[in-house]
Amino acid sequence: MGEVMEVLGTTEAELRADILAQITAICEPKLPIREDEVTIDQMAKQWGYSRSTAANALDQQVDEGKLAKRKTLSPDTGRECWAYRVVS
Repeated sequence: MGEVMEVLGTTEAELRADILAQITAICEPKLPIREDEVTIDQMAKQWGYSRSTAANALDQQVDEGKLAKRKTLSPDTGRECWAYRVVS
């Protein structure tokens, strides 16, 4: 175990918050899906497509500049997935 170092004028809660912020910045966790985004699975279900066909259709629109995509967390599984939104 590491040594405990006393930092005058700083509480344990403040030190903990600083460590959490530093690790969060390093790990860059994915943010939950936003209200203006959809997942591949949601669109595949809506369109009646396979997952790969829906992904190809969405990615084509990203390539054309009509949609944007980013990594996010699936609202259904909590796992990392792609989220798409209309470009303004």
